[in-house]
Amino acid sequence: MSVKRIDIILIFLLVLGIAGTAVSDELSLSASLDKTAIGFEEKVTLVLEIRWTGTIADYRFGMLPIPETERLAVQGSSSAISSDEREGQDITTRTFRYEFKPTKGGTGRIYPITLEYITMPDSVPGQLMTQELTVLIAPPMKKVEETGLAWYYYVIIAVIVIGVVIAVIVFVIKRGASVEPEVKPEQAVLVKLAGIREDGQADRKAFYTRLYRLLLDYITQKYGVAVSGMMPQDVMAALDEKEMPPGEKDKLSGWLTLADREKFAPGGGEPGDTIRLITEIENHMQTLDRRG
Repeated sequence: MSVKRIDIILIFLLVLGIAGTAVSDELSLSASLDKTAIGFEEKVTLVLEIRWTGTIADYRFGMLPIPETERLAVQGSSSAISSDEREGQDITTRTFRYEFKPTKGGTGRIYPITLEYITMPDSVPGQLMTQELTVLIAPPMKKVEETGLAWYYYVIIAVIVIGVVIAVIVFVIKRGASVEPEVKPEQAVLVKLAGIREDGQADRKAFYTRLYRLLLDYITQKYGVAVSGMMPQDVMAALDEKEMPPGEKDKLSGWLTLADREKFAPGGGEPGDTIRLITEIENHMQTLDRRG
């Protein structure tokens, strides 16, 4: 080969080297991650930035491929382009953003991305490539395993809560309710005698009518025998088999006979006889009440 031809080849290679350097100086591709370590439930964003000196029309770019990854999956992407001027030169920037979600714990990798371009207007092709990027991914949190008895525990808790609520309501109601003391038959007679005492002076027939009914109510309550509407002899017959305090049956028989007779008697009776009768019945009832 002649020296002249060798010189021409060297000059041609030198020109290409200068052109390549110019392209490298004017056009750059950078890649970065917003985080170096993430939790398994978090996301990481890759930012690719293409920057060159010139306008949008100075370069034509091929479509960026979807990044190849390990332990990461693309969830979404976006892009933007902007221009500004520095020292009288146009600076154009294209930005691509990729959002990744972990698929497995460990070291996530984003393998180098190749950008193909053509300079305009001379249509000279070229390539730029990013470095490999890594991010540390925490292992996924262990989920609490559900058992077949979980629903059973909820039922038990619900039953306990309802039971406690019902118990509290019942307690409050019982505590707030006024419990009336038990009134013994003798005490009931004493109370009602005070109510008919005035009838002995004003209306003798009304007094004995009410007294007769009061004695029948007392017998029913005291001995559990329904004697309403009975004549005195029938009442006594109904009490034959009942165990009674000494003298109780005779007194009741006398009072019933007297009241039955006097409630139909036309006369006014002896003065003070109703008061004496009431006093006699009261004394008897008080004696039985004290005995219990």
